[in-house]
Amino acid sequence: MMSRIRSRLTYANVVATLALVIAVAGGTTAIAITAAKNSVTTKSIKPGNVTARDIAGAVLVRETVPLVDPAVNDGVYSTATAAARCPQGARVLTGGGGTGGNRVSLRGSGPSGNNAWVVVAASDDGVATEVVANALCVPKAPAKPYRDPATPSRE
Repeated sequence: MMSRIRSRLTYANVVATLALVIAVAGGTTAIAITAAKNSVTTKSIKPGNVTARDIAGAVLVRETVPLVDPAVNDGVYSTATAAARCPQGARVLTGGGGTGGNRVSLRGSGPSGNNAWVVVAASDDGVATEVVANALCVPKAPAKPYRDPATPSRE
């Protein structure tokens, strides 16, 4: 009996069986991804949760820095970092950036803490260009007043 099973146990049969099990199980095999404390995920935003009033005080901040590479195609990349910082009392909601040139690559773009958006680029172009960082900043939400759970509510 075991020799019959082993003779039919091929790589293709094993992979096909595994694929079938995963397909039938569907969502039950999904890995749960937990969000960091005080963060927002797509699933946590329901229709009407975020309104225009919530981002009414948004301001776009931009920083541009030069990126100069002295020699064309010498294999030595020059780098530059632009950081668009939100004004006092605001936090970064989202951001982005970019650069120009032929042999210029965007090495990174992302938030830095909760009040800036940073863009890093590298160039082997031999031509002066610039790195631009943009941040959409929103006012920090006022702290909720402390309510002692032992005190009855007046509602």
